[in-house]
Amino acid sequence: MVRTIIKDVSDTSIDKSGPKISQFNYIDIKSVDRDKKAITGASVISSDAAPSRAKQHLKKGDIIVSMTRPNLNAVAMVTAEFDCAIASTGFHIIRPKNIESKFIYYLVQSRDFIDAMCEKTQGALYPAVRPRDIESYEFWLPTSKGQQEIVTKIEELFSELDSGIASLKTAQEQLKIYRQALLKHAFEGKLTEQWRKDNADQLETPEQLLARIQTERETRYQQQLKEWKQAVKDWEAKGKDGKKPTKPKVFEKNGEADNKLASGLEIPY
Repeated sequence: MVRTIIKDVSDTSIDKSGPKISQFNYIDIKSVDRDKKAITGASVISSDAAPSRAKQHLKKGDIIVSMTRPNLNAVAMVTAEFDCAIASTGFHIIRPKNIESKFIYYLVQSRDFIDAMCEKTQGALYPAVRPRDIESYEFWLPTSKGQQEIVTKIEELFSELDSGIASLKTAQEQLKIYRQALLKHAFEGKLTEQWRKDNADQLETPEQLLARIQTERETRYQQQLKEWKQAVKDWEAKGKDGKKPTKPKVFEKNGEADNKLASGLEIPY
């Protein structure tokens, strides 16, 4: 294992002459999914409408690294789908030479690389690094076989992580369903069914419950009426200034809800 820099394992002869055909796939920062570390879309544009930054010719296996806001780590590997696409000059193109492409791809996702780039950013409003900052990044280079082993292990562990995330999402959906089922059972009385059987002699009958509710309503109404009368006196004492206090609504016995209870409607809980 030896120490090297990205420039020494890259082909730096990137064609930056711009599009040579009438229509082409254009890769800019919006084309890169920062979470997936992949190109998830490209704009198909004509050479006449091409922005001035559409210059760099891509090849399958290239690694693109956004030079702006390196803390966001917008990086991706060019797949066959985007072979011969044109990339914005906002990316630095790493074309691996005598090194595993995926080794470099995972290297530029590492915390050490991100931190190193953040230390070299310039500009407050539009922080960015320069191509030479990326090219001069130093790292330990394993043998070819060692690179392959590292890539294989990373992808195995990433696969396990993805499976774990999928399982967690499934569990979250199942918990939502269980929560709704639990609430449904609760308000249908199923959760307290056994308790009601065990305490049948202590539970109120619908008639007893209705009588208690009516008593509580009557007591509350009388208290509100008392407070209203006092408020009216205070209002009159102040020369009836402002709106007269509103009299509380008259308590009505045997309303629709009360009639349902009185008719013997079963109370599930």
